[in-house]
Amino acid sequence: MKFVKIPENGASWAEPLCYTINTESTLPKDLVVEIVDESTDEVIGIKHLYGVTEADIDIAPYVRRSISATLPAEGSHITISPSARSITVRVEGVSSAARVFFRAKIDCSVGHMLSSFQQQSVVARGEVIRLTVYGQEIVRAWSIDKRTMSYSPVTAIRTAGLPVEIVVQTNMFTGGSVPISVEVQCDGGVPLVFNYTITEPEASTMRVAWHNADGGVECYTFPMAVRMTYEAELSEIDAIAQRRATLPATMRYRLLSAYESREQMERLIGIVASPEVYECRGDRCEPLQLVSRKIEFDDHGALRRMELIVEKSGRSCL
Repeated sequence: MKFVKIPENGASWAEPLCYTINTESTLPKDLVVEIVDESTDEVIGIKHLYGVTEADIDIAPYVRRSISATLPAEGSHITISPSARSITVRVEGVSSAARVFFRAKIDCSVGHMLSSFQQQSVVARGEVIRLTVYGQEIVRAWSIDKRTMSYSPVTAIRTAGLPVEIVVQTNMFTGGSVPISVEVQCDGGVPLVFNYTITEPEASTMRVAWHNADGGVECYTFPMAVRMTYEAELSEIDAIAQRRATLPATMRYRLLSAYESREQMERLIGIVASPEVYECRGDRCEPLQLVSRKIEFDDHGALRRMELIVEKSGRSCL
């Protein structure tokens, strides 16, 4: 039994992940193929092959089903990205080499940022800063209050070659407008510095998170979020209770960005191509639905301000 072909390390589970298996026998046989999460040794999928001497299998559907669509929450921390998996394929006791798969193809030869450097520089107190980074072995992060040059404790994680998510709370930076930096170090290299100003929150805003083309998390606070419609439906009459229940309601919003630089607007355009979009309240993120995935530019092909129509559902969508 041998693996003739396996995917590249860092391939995307959004595309086919094809393995070719050869039994090294002229006699056809039945095989049980196990797709295994290398980090936990959990079997996330099983495929049965019948009467084969060589076979091609695509494990991407099994990997996609194991992926969580949520974003990390609950305090400042670094954690392995829920969009990443280290996978081996096992057949008759023979295992393939481990491969890292992510929502977008990544270069596993060097540590680097997956979130954009064009981050929004002003963040409201209580909002969360989110960054995605790839490190081959270890990622460290810390924040600095530039008023006092006081450093937060360094948070570190051994990555096992998987992308990680960095979450930084801003409630700790109290007292008016606070300049801070978040510094990220991959595999002992030169730290990358992200500068922010923490300000008081304003009403009628909405912070949105999405995944960019590299699979990294991006965030932006729309300064204007206008409620448009609120719709609720009733269920059919319950035969036992003889009454109708209110189904989860839907609220529709119009989001308007500030007038931003060309670089910032190019980053925001990525929202319409992201499979998942979220509303962020503190460190909690709830799914949003884009009513339209279309952006219109002016006569000069420029976009200085973005308008989006979004919906959110649930009993707490007000």
